[in-house]
Amino acid sequence: MKHSDDVSRAVDLLKKTLPEMNKRNIATTPNNYAIWYEFVVGDNPELSKAIQELDAKKTSYTTETLQSLYEKYISDAHEAAVNKLSNSVKEIIHNFLNKVNKEGHGLTDYAQTLSSFSEKMEGASDISDIKSLISHLLDETKKRESATQSMQTSLESMALEMKKLRAEVSKLNSEATTDSLTKVNNRRAFDMEIENFISSSKAEKKPLCLL
Repeated sequence: MKHSDDVSRAVDLLKKTLPEMNKRNIATTPNNYAIWYEFVVGDNPELSKAIQELDAKKTSYTTETLQSLYEKYISDAHEAAVNKLSNSVKEIIHNFLNKVNKEGHGLTDYAQTLSSFSEKMEGASDISDIKSLISHLLDETKKRESATQSMQTSLESMALEMKKLRAEVSKLNSEATTDSLTKVNNRRAFDMEIENFISSSKAEKKPLCLL
């Protein structure tokens, strides 16, 4: 989306947000505006549901009520999303480790099969015995081939899930450091950048100047 489109959308949302606040007699403080901006955008279903329930009960939007909405659905939303991502990563890794563990046992069993086959082949003198041993080895090899394909599928699935999670992390990082109205980096982004400059200055032992 072009910058001009962002500005046009921001202005449009501003025109929709302020009337929502005015009809509920809500002061246009930054935190309050953030609540109603999210409400108008409609990307926060839990917040929308909470406000609809408050409206239905004709609840007065006191300072305490607004602060509660902000803390629960705005400021804590980022932390909740991060926790959800963390749990998703843990689940993916846990499932994959289980798969690797099973594969490890399978490879150990297959190695024992090969060792046993080698020993029995040395003592085999009848053609039917050799045929039986080879048939058994082929069956075990096919099982290993199937397990290997299953592991490949698991790896591909894990890579796909991690790619999705990386996109979510990128989105969260952008939301955390960008003002939703102007699309300009916010104070948090500024603080992070300053910390990076300070760390680099200390590491390289070079003076730092802020203009």
